[in-house]
Parts: sequence; structure tokens; C-alpha cells
Amino acid sequence: MLRTCLCLLLAIAVLPFGETTSSIAVTTLPQAEAASAANWEWPVADPHPIIRPYIAPETPYSAGHRGIDIETGLVNEVRAPVDGIVHFAGTVVDRPVLSVLHSGGIITSYEPVTSTLLAEMT
Repeated sequence: MLRTCLCLLLAIAVLPFGETTSSIAVTTLPQAEAASAANWEWPVADPHPIIRPYIAPETPYSAGHRGIDIETGLVNEVRAPVDGIVHFAGTVVDRPVLSVLHSGGIITSYEPVTSTLLAEMT
């Protein structure tokens, strides 16, 4: 079993896609967890303008984007917002994705993001 623990802020690389600016999609926390996330940090340094806000789908099972998009410019570092372990690191459809499992079962996912970290093997 390989287990990789993340420090409070863990650096990972963001893939550039041939543009001068980039963005990452970040999943948002369930509303019930928002209060407990008060000590979480932004995954990228300032400035971090939100270029697409969270828009809830009609139902929990509807198709849709379940996160926010943050403009990152030429950022080459994304950090875990709080302690956690790598839950998934790989490709989904055609985009590199990194997901971090935090206490309380909360998972945050970042794309397009690549990492040399490995997901915990269970």
C-alpha cells in the first residue's frame, strides 16, 4: 500500500494548454461543510479571479459543472487548501485531474493539473 500524505500546502504542477493564461476547475464544498472550511486556503496565490462561478445543477443527479473556474495566468503551482491525501491522480476523458481527500470525506478536485504524486492504493 502506497500512501502519500499532503502537507497543509502541497505544490503540484498545472499543465499549460498553449495559451498565455490558464484556468483550473475546482470543485466546491457542500453547503453544510462551508462553515468548517473557514481555515481553508485558496489553491493558487493572489490574484485568483473567479472566471466562472458555481452554478448548481437542477438536481444532484443532473449533468453540469460542479465547481468554480479560477484564472491562474502562468501559474505553475497549485496547493491543497488543507491537509489531505491524494485520492486520484490521472486523466479523466482528456484532462489531467488531481483529487485530494480531506477529513470528513470531502474531496476537492483540480483540473487541468498534473502531479508526480500517486493516489493511495487500497
